[in-house]
This record gives sequence, structure tokens and C-alpha cells, in this order.
Amino acid sequence: MPRKDGPAPNGPETFDRLKARLGRYPTADELSRELLTAHLASGHSTNNESRRRPARLFTVVALIGVVGLALLARVIFVGQQPAPAPDLPPAPASEIAAAPPLPAVVMPPPPPPAEEVPIRTPARRRAPATPPARAPKPPASPRVEDAAIQRRVLPDIPASARRTITGRVRINVRVSVDPLGNVTEAVSASPDASRYFTGLAVKAAQGWKFASAPADRGDSPREWVIRFELGRQATTAAAVAAVP
Repeated sequence: MPRKDGPAPNGPETFDRLKARLGRYPTADELSRELLTAHLASGHSTNNESRRRPARLFTVVALIGVVGLALLARVIFVGQQPAPAPDLPPAPASEIAAAPPLPAVVMPPPPPPAEEVPIRTPARRRAPATPPARAPKPPASPRVEDAAIQRRVLPDIPASARRTITGRVRINVRVSVDPLGNVTEAVSASPDASRYFTGLAVKAAQGWKFASAPADRGDSPREWVIRFELGRQATTAAAVAAVP
């Protein structure tokens, strides 16, 4: 069998010739261009050459597919590789400060033990002794002034005037009494009191009546002082013997 020293001028070794001429693997475009040029230059060949065309064409297509797959695999492999992280410049020495030392933790001394205080049981208090019942006071004997008064007449104060009273209004009226106990004269003894309320008090004093004087006693009081005390809610009156 004869030995082939090199590729035939127009045989299927076009890929090897192109690789030998370029000194590297040809690209798909270069290989297609070379095959097309060789086909146009060869013209019409013999019947054997026509039979070899489908085989050559299949070989070219297979080579193109292999080269395309290799290029695609390289692109995918390169795209999947992570990009290298950029090198950060080192921080200046002025910004690198030594960490401050941690402050020492000083534990406070334990508190002194609390003194035990004995629990004292509260003493029972004795119930206070019931004070002895006080003897009822004897009824006070009626005053001589009250016994001498037979009729009292209070001032007739209208409700509108009574509402103007603040606190207590005290009015004294000096009256003269005849032996039968009738008031013969009534004079105000409170010059600073209200003239309105004084007039009402004098009018009321004229209606008073005292006990008649015994025929055998000439020291019976003939003059009395009636003391009126007017308030917003009520009026009181009392009589005392006038001092000569």
C-alpha cells in the first residue's frame, strides 16, 4: 500500500492543508471559504470526484459543528467564572487607631448582713373601763327674769329683709313698766344698729307684758332691757332688769 506524504491537492484533506498553511486551527469562516474556493477551482471532475462530494460536505459540516460547539463551550465556561474582586487600597496608618483599653470593672463590696430584729407580739390592750354613770343634773331653776315675763313679742321681719341679714343683728330696747306689768315706754339702747331693724324691735317691745308688782314690795323692777338677736333663720329675745 503506497504511503501518503501529504494531503492530496483536491482531496478531503482541505482542513489539514489549511491548518498547515496557517499554523493554527482554522476558524469556521476560513474553512468554509477554503472549501468553496477549492470546489470552484476544481471544476467538473470525474465520476469518482462527484461521488466524493457528499462525503466531503458531510465532513465539513461535522467539523464546523465541532468547532462551533468548542467555541460555545469556551464562551460558557468563561462567562461562569466569577469576576475577580478588586483589590481595596490599604487603609492609611493614621486611621488605624489602637482600640481603647476596656475600663476595669470594680465590684462593690457586699452589703453588711442585716441585723435580726426580734418580732414582738403586740400586747393585748385592755378595754377601757366603763366610766361610772353620772348623776343627772337637777333641772335649773327658772330665772327671775323669765318668771317675770308673761308675754313675749318678736319683731315681724319680712322675708326679703331677713335675707339681707349677715351674721347676727343685736338690738337692745329699754322699756318702762307700770305696776300692772304693761310697757308704758320703749326706747332703743343700740344707737349703732340699723334704723330699720331698730324700729321693728321697738314696736315689738311695746307689746311685752311683765308680772305685776306686789302691793307690799316697792323694790320690784320698773325698767327692763329687752335684748333682741336677729338672724337670717330665726329671732330670739330675752329681758333683764335695767341697772338704775
